[in-house]
Amino acid sequence: MGIPKFYRYLSERYPLINEIVTSPQYLPECDYLYLDLNGVIHNATHGDSVEIGVRSEETIAEYIMGYISHIFKQIRPKKLLFMAVDGVAPRAKLNQQRSRRFRAAIDAQSEKDKMDYHGESFDSNCITPGTEFMAKVDKILEYFIEKKISEDPLWRDTKVLYSSHSDPGEGEHKIMAFIRSLRTSPGYNNKERHCIYGLDADLILLSLSLHDTNIIQLRELISFISYMKNENVGDRAYSKSEWEILHVGMLREYLLHDLTPADCSWMKEYDKERLLDDFVCLMILLGDDFLPELPSLDINEGSVQYIINTYQTVISSLHAFLVEDARPVLPVLKALFGLIGKGEEEVFATRKAEEEAQQNRPQRPSRFEQRQSSPPDPHPERAVPGGLPLIKSETYMETVLGHADYCDIHKHYYFSKLNLRLPHDQAVLDDVCKRYYEGVQWILFYYYRGVQSWSWYYPYHYAPLASDLATYDMHFQPFSLDAPFSPFLQQLGCLPPQSAAILPPSYRPLVLDAASPIIEFYPPSFSIDMNNKKNPWEGVNLIPFTDEQRMRDAIVAWGCDAKLTAEERRRNAFKPARLYCYSPQKKGTVLFPFATTLFGKVEPNHCVSYVFQIPPPQAPQETVLQLAPLRGNMLIHLKDKAVREENVEIVATGRASKHATLVVTIPSRVQPAQVTVRLLQALARNCHDRLVTYPYGMTRYAIIKGLWTRNYHVVTSPNASGVFVVSPLTADQARDYSGLFDRMPDEALRGRPNVIGLGGLDIHDCCILAEIAPILGVERRRSTHTPVYRYAADTLLYPLQLVTPTSSLYFDSLALMDRPLTERLAPGTPCVFLGTNVHEGRPLQGAFGVCEKVTASAVTLRLMRVVPGIATGTEVLRSAKEERWYSCETLRRLLQIPLEAVLRITGSYRVYDRGTFRGDIGLHFHDRTRVIPKYCQCRVLTTEYSENYEEPLPFCPLAVRTSALGFTPSRSGDLCFSADALKILNQYRQTFPDLFARMRDFDTPDSLADLVDRDFMLKAVTDFVEDMPHLKDVMADMATVCCLEKHADLLQQTGAIVQDMDSSCDVRVTCSPDLVAFWERTRVDESVTDAMKIIPVIGNRVVIIGGNDIPFGSCGYVVAVHPKWHVVEVVMDKPFIGGSTLYGLLKAKGRGGVVEWKNCFFFNVKSSMMEEGIIAE
Repeated sequence: MGIPKFYRYLSERYPLINEIVTSPQYLPECDYLYLDLNGVIHNATHGDSVEIGVRSEETIAEYIMGYISHIFKQIRPKKLLFMAVDGVAPRAKLNQQRSRRFRAAIDAQSEKDKMDYHGESFDSNCITPGTEFMAKVDKILEYFIEKKISEDPLWRDTKVLYSSHSDPGEGEHKIMAFIRSLRTSPGYNNKERHCIYGLDADLILLSLSLHDTNIIQLRELISFISYMKNENVGDRAYSKSEWEILHVGMLREYLLHDLTPADCSWMKEYDKERLLDDFVCLMILLGDDFLPELPSLDINEGSVQYIINTYQTVISSLHAFLVEDARPVLPVLKALFGLIGKGEEEVFATRKAEEEAQQNRPQRPSRFEQRQSSPPDPHPERAVPGGLPLIKSETYMETVLGHADYCDIHKHYYFSKLNLRLPHDQAVLDDVCKRYYEGVQWILFYYYRGVQSWSWYYPYHYAPLASDLATYDMHFQPFSLDAPFSPFLQQLGCLPPQSAAILPPSYRPLVLDAASPIIEFYPPSFSIDMNNKKNPWEGVNLIPFTDEQRMRDAIVAWGCDAKLTAEERRRNAFKPARLYCYSPQKKGTVLFPFATTLFGKVEPNHCVSYVFQIPPPQAPQETVLQLAPLRGNMLIHLKDKAVREENVEIVATGRASKHATLVVTIPSRVQPAQVTVRLLQALARNCHDRLVTYPYGMTRYAIIKGLWTRNYHVVTSPNASGVFVVSPLTADQARDYSGLFDRMPDEALRGRPNVIGLGGLDIHDCCILAEIAPILGVERRRSTHTPVYRYAADTLLYPLQLVTPTSSLYFDSLALMDRPLTERLAPGTPCVFLGTNVHEGRPLQGAFGVCEKVTASAVTLRLMRVVPGIATGTEVLRSAKEERWYSCETLRRLLQIPLEAVLRITGSYRVYDRGTFRGDIGLHFHDRTRVIPKYCQCRVLTTEYSENYEEPLPFCPLAVRTSALGFTPSRSGDLCFSADALKILNQYRQTFPDLFARMRDFDTPDSLADLVDRDFMLKAVTDFVEDMPHLKDVMADMATVCCLEKHADLLQQTGAIVQDMDSSCDVRVTCSPDLVAFWERTRVDESVTDAMKIIPVIGNRVVIIGGNDIPFGSCGYVVAVHPKWHVVEVVMDKPFIGGSTLYGLLKAKGRGGVVEWKNCFFFNVKSSMMEEGIIAE
């Protein structure tokens, strides 16, 4: 959690810290992956809305295990995966946890009331250490780890450290404790990369506190809920996952530039790293999970930069840093508070002026208010979700600022917020200041040394004024470490009465019984102070603080612990983390802990585990610096650049920023006035076959293919005479490129809406664009095992001044690819045999086994499982050929309307009245590029699609594609419609016969203009269309071929039948290496380049030979083909972790997957490779 809106602020201030990774192959290689699982559990169980009903353990396991498996197979950590679940938190965090859970209970009940739902629903507050639910999650995760390490070769060489809810500490701080210990241990390899999953503010600050350039933070840019529920808000069309990376090394560069004062001569170069520690301390003052923000600071008001500027003034004057040895330096901190305090009166006055201006504007309901179904409240200032009284801060501001004397502002703040009457309550105010200072110290220790006190907390809802902190005489005292709460004590301290059922039965009376000695800790409702905030969830929940001793006394007095069952005592105890790893010895059998039809037993189990205690760090973490960036790290070396601060109204986060951005100027190598034909020829000669990196600051590779100006174009390859020909642009080209030159500098500076990672670059003098051919990666031909660079099918136009020449290129997979086969293919490696051998009447093609022996020219395999039912898929789908599909011409005859009307009524049919749009009466079975496969498909599949394979390009939002490759069908000739579609059309015609009669005279959309004269009829038609259930179905690319649900059912049933066939064998074969597909860990999987010409068909039997999305060597059937992306959807013979229902196409859970063609071996496919015996018919 941490500081609200912090990540947004950083993205607007320092736009280049972000990168979108469009394909896992562009993710940096990582040695360590850290997952804080509470977010995964939250989204997997209920997401952001009320979950109707309670999911089974099997369903919860499917979601959680599927997503963790998905993350792991994309990032592929080499050494260790650390999965951490929140255990009991320090008492300082309990205030925030309690506030959030009380508010969640009220919001959930409000949501249920709106839905008029009275049944059982999922209570998200059960995601709390020690609950029955978390005990179930713990068992699921232990099973999952043992299953993956035992069965998945991708996990075999990676250790897994698992810290459960029974291990005290917050997930992210348990992760930090491990990193802190690892980095300070003797013999630590500082050339390792750490990847932290998540972009919360506290994770960002924790990463900065490590002083390591080789840390990245990332999260996936997908709808987690849609992914887990097999839903898709947009298309069925397959696309690779996209990831959002925050480059901590780049953020460090920006911050060091921003924090360094103009006069830094008193600083040693080594000591400048301390600026980052000071930044961490400064951000504490903006409020986090442990302390409220200072009253005059608000990140929306530009307080981050304000506090940085104030800090620079202080340290320039005192020649001292703010933090030393993880402790605030009191003279510096008090001086900082003093300067902030001097501006408090002005801040309050500005807020008051803005409030008055807002009140004088015409008011319109907010989106939140528009969602409320109840009539307007006569007291809108008290209307918040669940009927909670809401206190607006302007009420107090009106009172305060009605007085001119700052002393009155001071007194009224404390009276209205903390109910203090000064000077009578000065002793209480002194305690508020003391506790706030302690809080700053406690948080710094927490970030740099771990928990120094489990019992300390800040016992107030609001912070003191900075002016009072500046004058308070503070003396720090050592903290008392104490011990963490027991899980049930934490539950008692943070759960609201609405969630009492989560508590053990013996504890519930303490929360619900009016005679409970602590019943005042559990109010059924509470007030919310908006405290100068606009969104309801940002307000301060005014609930009472708990008292630890009173809770302990109540537990003893009411005999709660004595009544606990044995199972509850286990949940109330602590359990250390465990380290899991692979063992070649068999360790028995592991069963799924609950009733299941999805998850089988793990037999044999090859996983062993050990208790793991994180060793204490060997040195203070801030003294162990790792400042040498690894290959691929994003850096722009700001020291050598012209950097300025300017409010360019960057729009990367969706709206124009109100705050200033750091702008880096990258001048053009050539000025516009210097551009001549001779200069372009010289540049072309210099750029011939030139290898460059792009985008700016990143390491993606490309070859320069040409140069463009507003008037000329030159190819960087000479003609037959050795001349670099400069061609003038046509009038149309000149117009288009002139617009591009005009637009690109603005986008480089301000970005594009909702495109992070773009903006903050000044290239105003851009006059030459480089046409570059991106190098996407490396693939390997099976016949020769030689690596081949893979170029994008499209070229990009990118400012020449932003590309960087380089002499060599490197892909992480090259080191493995260049090794000889005898080093890459080891005995015991899982393999699939591709030869056409037959043994005892059974084909061995596609059989699964392991490598026993390998030489440069031959491989010996031990085959253990043949492919059952090779020909069954096409036999089952012969019935599909009898399925009637109707062409547009056939529909024209049946409906007796013109062909163009058929296309419109089945797609989009927009009705106009004298140029004014009045409604859309089309059925939307298709649009210009997509179809709903159940109702409409394009029955044309050509090799053109196979050749025009659209692979995701590396992130470069400023670049422009030079062409758009794709397949556009001749709509009327290629579209055809199912019997279900015809049924809907007939229903439509029977309901509105006059409408179809009018369409017979189709000319233009205005042909139906008379409908607008009868508005009731137009409304009836649009209502009829909008109520059609198929409008909720996902769409697919026009070229996608997908079988119908009934045929998918047949394939599922067939897969289950053949799975029960005897497919076991024990055969040894010796063959050439090109007849062996084997599993490898490298991210760029082996690619059969020639096989890219193959277009699989529905019903193909398939064996998985790569990719790690679906278990290697498993079998299934093709149910959908996406030629545009070279992927197929498959139903596997048995469930697998991460399997889905393919957007509801399959009835069986956990058996659907999406896989690239290159990672499949297809049976029953004709191709040129049949002659080589690699693909069999």
